[in-house]
Amino acid sequence: LSSCVKLTLAEAKITQPEQLETLNCSFAGVADLSGIELFSQLKSVNLSNNQLTNIKALLFLGELRQVNLSENTSLSCADVDALEELLKDAIINAPTCKKSLR
Repeated sequence: LSSCVKLTLAEAKITQPEQLETLNCSFAGVADLSGIELFSQLKSVNLSNNQLTNIKALLFLGELRQVNLSENTSLSCADVDALEELLKDAIINAPTCKKSLR
């Protein structure tokens, strides 16, 4: 996550954590979200195609409106459920945890 965030901050010329609103770290080999909670104004985060299992750090980001967690096959679905409960207006893409229709 660190290298993806550093690159994003440099490209967007962001100097303060709260200035970052969009983060695209798809296909970045991300396994740990430690530190993402510093970016309190994140509205959109793409973390697809990584190795995430624990997404609890996203629970501290109350401004999120769009979260892409697709192709993280070992996600904790309880964490995804908690995120969906907390961010009722957000679009959360986590197909691994979608409940099948019966």
